[in-house]
Amino acid sequence: MSTRIGLSWMLAGLSLIAACAEDPAKLTQIVVVVDSDLTVPEQLDYVQIEVSGTKKPRVIDAAAEGEQQKLPQTLGLVYSGGPLGPVHVVARGWLEGKMIVERVADVRFKKDQTLKLALRLSRACIDSACEAADETCDEGNCVSTSMTLPTFDGNDGTLFVDAGPWSPEGGAFAGDSGLSSDADGGDAGLDSAVAGPVCTINSPPDGELYYVGDTVSFDGSCIGPDGANVEPQWMSTLVKKLGNGGTFTNKKLAVGTHELSLCASGTDACAPTRQIEVAAVPELSATIGAFVQQGSSDYVFRADADLVVSGEGTGVPPLELTWIDSFAGEIGKGAQITFSQPMVPGRHLLRLQVKDAHDRVKTVERGFVVRAPGRTKLFETYDAANSVLMGEITALASDGTFHYVGTDAGHLLRVVADITDSTPTTVTATATMMPRPEVRGLYVHSSANRLYMATSADVQSCDVTNGTVKNCAALMLGNLGMAKPRCVRRLSVEGTDYLAVGTTAGLWVGPNSMLPMGTLRETGAEFNALAEGGGKLWIAGSNGLSSYSLASGALSGNPQKFPGATGTLKEIVASADHVWATLSSGFTRYDVNDDKWFTWTNSYADAQFGRLVDDDVRSIAITHPVIDGIAHDVIWIGTAVGLSRFDPAVNSFTTYSIVDGLPDNTVLRVVGLPSNELLLATPSGLAIHRGQ
Repeated sequence: MSTRIGLSWMLAGLSLIAACAEDPAKLTQIVVVVDSDLTVPEQLDYVQIEVSGTKKPRVIDAAAEGEQQKLPQTLGLVYSGGPLGPVHVVARGWLEGKMIVERVADVRFKKDQTLKLALRLSRACIDSACEAADETCDEGNCVSTSMTLPTFDGNDGTLFVDAGPWSPEGGAFAGDSGLSSDADGGDAGLDSAVAGPVCTINSPPDGELYYVGDTVSFDGSCIGPDGANVEPQWMSTLVKKLGNGGTFTNKKLAVGTHELSLCASGTDACAPTRQIEVAAVPELSATIGAFVQQGSSDYVFRADADLVVSGEGTGVPPLELTWIDSFAGEIGKGAQITFSQPMVPGRHLLRLQVKDAHDRVKTVERGFVVRAPGRTKLFETYDAANSVLMGEITALASDGTFHYVGTDAGHLLRVVADITDSTPTTVTATATMMPRPEVRGLYVHSSANRLYMATSADVQSCDVTNGTVKNCAALMLGNLGMAKPRCVRRLSVEGTDYLAVGTTAGLWVGPNSMLPMGTLRETGAEFNALAEGGGKLWIAGSNGLSSYSLASGALSGNPQKFPGATGTLKEIVASADHVWATLSSGFTRYDVNDDKWFTWTNSYADAQFGRLVDDDVRSIAITHPVIDGIAHDVIWIGTAVGLSRFDPAVNSFTTYSIVDGLPDNTVLRVVGLPSNELLLATPSGLAIHRGQ
């Protein structure tokens, strides 16, 4: 191991500047003092100095082999013309052939003064590097390389024979440059031939790529020999004059390769050139690529296996790729995503959204189908029931075990809910009357084993004990007159049962025995549908929306009217905070807490996916599936040309048709089941949807 500490800065053959040549007190000089808390020779072999000015730096290390000196050491840098700076000084400590510590300084001469530059090679900075180019390690901390130097008076114990204005025998760098020159004539640093300002470009970075419209930041400076700022002037090979000033921005640069120059105004002094590229803005695109699931193809996949989807985009980088599914919402970012298991059965619409650095957005959509385990169709038909169905289905109800189907021919069909059960269906006439009345509304009260039917002529109550339909008897409505029942519902309020019947002339509501006409009646108003939600009985009619409060063991007070609906409300479902209803065109939602209405029609185009399939809406239902651990209110809208599934949390529509297994594109009635499956009626019969 070499055990030398080399701080001998003058090479053989140098001619010295004699101190007697000028007044030593008037020398323009920097005395570099190198010190360390590392011991010699155990922790440090030698010290190396690199000094640079306006030319390529040269390492100065001329200690003789075997020579050993103690720290601190001094080095005199004598100014002999040209700019006063900047001077870049680096001290490095070496051990066993490896540089283990360094200290950096950027300083300037001061006319007619000797300044002191103290560089300490600290143990705390071993193998330490600062991220910023203008910072250096000092006692374990990153500090600025720029230093303002104090005056050196030689009285601090660091004065040796190799430096200082009081040491005419050595220390001063010879030559016109102010720094030493070796035998081959190489320049060690400052160039006395540069008599003008020194210019520096800080920004933009050399070789940077920009796109048309990008903001390019320019930052630079020119410093005169006296240390004063000189106005800089920017130029480009593609733009004759970019502008004057140290700092500015430009977002209108032409396409091409710009070679940038920064020069001091009125002089030939310029900074080294930099080159940047300005390119045309690339086309923005989004592409969904492969869907990969083992054993699957044709965009029909299993719910219980990994599904990996890839995509790509083009635009101004960096790009952000976001994946959004019509069932699960946002599911990930990046060029590839994997759907979590189990996937939600149903018809999915997947969207890839690409956003680039210019905040441009491009989207692309792709549909695919997920089958439930063991299922081959999204919809399954009740073929046995459909074969004996008489008339078009006009009403549906279910208690989860049995479905009840009413027709326009006055028939009631009871269907075993489990489609795999071979139990025969039972058909029961609603009454022996001619002509048979149309069944307009059905409601099952499971705890009382009663089925209530609103027909075009009366309201009937049937016993459904043990899954049979029997003893259907007409209820007594007070002064029904010419009013035709439209809907019926039995309410249980704190142990007391009430019956509500909406008709073409008003609402009958009260105890089951004899129903008086309620206070909800308007001339020409028809009351079409009833629903419960949020502690209220909601009534939909041609005059809008009304409600009774279900409290205190009674239907308390007069009904409340909620104006603002855009038309006649025909079918209705309710949750705790929302009431959903069909209109003559489209469907609507009333927000209970905000007292606001929102309407969706086929022309609504702000959904993330799809839109309502048709404005001719026949029926509406609600289910509450749990998707990704979160319960959703999913709205199902039956129309004349298909079934729409609306997820308000994602603001998306998915459309189902005979392609997905519907028996008919026209959907007459839909009912949400306790299992979150969907029962629906079409002109071609009854079907069930088991997806979500």
